[in-house]
Amino acid sequence: MKRAILLVALMLASPLAAREDPEWTACDFGTDPKAGLLATKRWFELGKEAGALDALRGNRSGWTNLAPGTRMPPLDACAKALASPDLTPQEWPRRVSLLQAQAAHRIAAGDAAGALKDLDTVAQVVPAAADPAEVARTTTVASDFLRGLAHAKLGTPEAARFYGRAAAARPWSGRVQGVAETLLAQVPGATAEQVAVAQRLVLIDVKGRERRARLRFAAGDHAGALTDWRRVRPSVTDVTTVYVKFPNSIVVGMPGFPVKTIDPARVGAAAIAATLAGDAAQGREWIAEAKTKTAALPPMGGMLAQMYDRERAIAELTRRLELVEVAEAHAAGRKDAAQSLLAAAAPLPDDDATLRLAALVRGQPVPPRTPAGEVDPLRVLVLLPRYEGKTGGGGGVGEVLMGGSLLRSAQAGRNSYSKSRGFFKAGGFKEKQLADGRGTTIEFIGDTSSALATEEMTLLRAADLAREAGKPAFVVLDKRDLQRTSTLTRNGTPMGPATPAGYVTQLDVAFVDPASLPAELRDESDRTIAVDDVERVLGPEYKPQP
Repeated sequence: MKRAILLVALMLASPLAAREDPEWTACDFGTDPKAGLLATKRWFELGKEAGALDALRGNRSGWTNLAPGTRMPPLDACAKALASPDLTPQEWPRRVSLLQAQAAHRIAAGDAAGALKDLDTVAQVVPAAADPAEVARTTTVASDFLRGLAHAKLGTPEAARFYGRAAAARPWSGRVQGVAETLLAQVPGATAEQVAVAQRLVLIDVKGRERRARLRFAAGDHAGALTDWRRVRPSVTDVTTVYVKFPNSIVVGMPGFPVKTIDPARVGAAAIAATLAGDAAQGREWIAEAKTKTAALPPMGGMLAQMYDRERAIAELTRRLELVEVAEAHAAGRKDAAQSLLAAAAPLPDDDATLRLAALVRGQPVPPRTPAGEVDPLRVLVLLPRYEGKTGGGGGVGEVLMGGSLLRSAQAGRNSYSKSRGFFKAGGFKEKQLADGRGTTIEFIGDTSSALATEEMTLLRAADLAREAGKPAFVVLDKRDLQRTSTLTRNGTPMGPATPAGYVTQLDVAFVDPASLPAELRDESDRTIAVDDVERVLGPEYKPQP
């Protein structure tokens, strides 16, 4: 209760509260407390990671007018907000935010050239006294992503360069790499930038190897894709949370059920890659293994049968076996046979690997799943960082709530890089040994930190612990990024909606010497992270400097 009272007091005391006019909200919805919390809630309800294509697409109407009663056209609102006398020179970060929001609205409206002019103005607004390193990691990263979107809308090849530069500026942020990965996938000929992003993702997230396998496959590197798939083990049984539908909607409040499943499309992608790389036997082996495991799964009863049909999954795996035959004929140069087998396999599954195989056999280019420039710039906007300065100049808890910094993944009131002290200081890091003895779990609770800062500080703590253990490197065994929420309850009954309360990153890591990896980690030789590389980039950002 005391914590709740403190938060309310900070909200009321915030100097921003008196200036949240409708035009500010309609331009940059991160400036309104109700709009900010609502938009954040909507974003997390999407259930998508930053790199998920569908999360960056869709109807913009719910993102441009989030606050009740706010119906001002966004570009008119931006012009009025930027002309406000309340926008003093000392509040240049807010002006930058409004300009970037205006650029996003221009891109959405088809005025990419106007958006580029707004972003040129952003560079002029940043004062000389601003921390250049922090500007490069926040303001410039956000502007580069928006510049890339503008160039994608214009159809120019510059989009890939700006996306790649933004990703390189935050190499240890999985979220930034995820946004870049998704956007680069829409730019023809961006292979070099895509590979660079994929290499970073492989280091910081074990799931990145599968994404790299798919990228290598898309780039025609079937042997490289096979190497990654062999380490991923595509026929492994995954534990998936499924939700009951009545008949086509998830029931609010209904708990999820953990169900063991196997994804036929995933197994098929690996099998096709193996076959095109010259190892059809491996592809058939993976499909056979997946069918055996699927047949051994218990049948889903009742309403759960809607979500996972075991027999249908086996039938889908059989269809992927037909595609292995197609890929084998194509790899052997039997073009007529491959085309006949492809026609016989119709209708084809609608997944990326199948579509790419069909394009190879037919001798046709593969169209992007989302045409360049179609990605919604306003959905990208909510993921971009803001300037905060070395001392947490975002304004602390009041800025997080009133300024909507949680909404924008912004750098607001950063937690210090220090240990968590339990109830009285939840924010910070703590660690414990894994139960199986393979390594250490590190958790960083960022109750006032952005998602980006929380993630990076967790990696920095892993580097510190590796050095303390006398090891020059570490391997990320698993990574979990979580969203904290706070709910007011009475006698155990929720009295209102959950509101964002910060972020948590958990890392399972093993401290290693790359020259002498233990037997169980030899397959991770391409995923070792040098302590010096992390500390060189993140140390000056988060640790006090002499």
